[in-house]
Amino acid sequence: MKGLALVMVAMLVTAPLIAPNNPLYPVKIAFENFVETIVSVFNPKAGLDLKITHLHERINELEYAILLNDTVDAQKVIDMINSKIVDIETYCMMHPELCVNASKVVGNVTKILERCMEHCKCPICKDKMEKTIEIIKRVERRLEYGYKNAFRYGYKNRFGYRNTTCPYCNHS
Repeated sequence: MKGLALVMVAMLVTAPLIAPNNPLYPVKIAFENFVETIVSVFNPKAGLDLKITHLHERINELEYAILLNDTVDAQKVIDMINSKIVDIETYCMMHPELCVNASKVVGNVTKILERCMEHCKCPICKDKMEKTIEIIKRVERRLEYGYKNAFRYGYKNRFGYRNTTCPYCNHS
């Protein structure tokens, strides 16, 4: 048990230092996914916040890879961003009350990717970023639709009650 705790502390301390070209990068991603899963079980809002934090880390890694003209890492990180966005979408469809926060964050990612496209010289990366922006726009529409319908038709919250009012603005 102490060994597991030591490994978790070591991962938390060294995780920001592990870049996509590091052999420990898959371990970092697996650890992040594990922590997201555990947190999401007990607190859905904190789980979404953690997913969003990890999305921002992927974006920072993408910007760094573009800065270094490292197209292989950039392509790898773009794929990770795609999977993280789809993961956030899926999570929000299970927890419709969280769609508002996710929609705002996903919309901001589009602007960042467009800025990255201006600085990237690799046509493959630009193409992947364009596809990612298309995915983001689709996800934004689905999150908005899911959010509106969750409160129009009601949904079951974790206590089993049906809720038909918006928790953010308190209207039906």
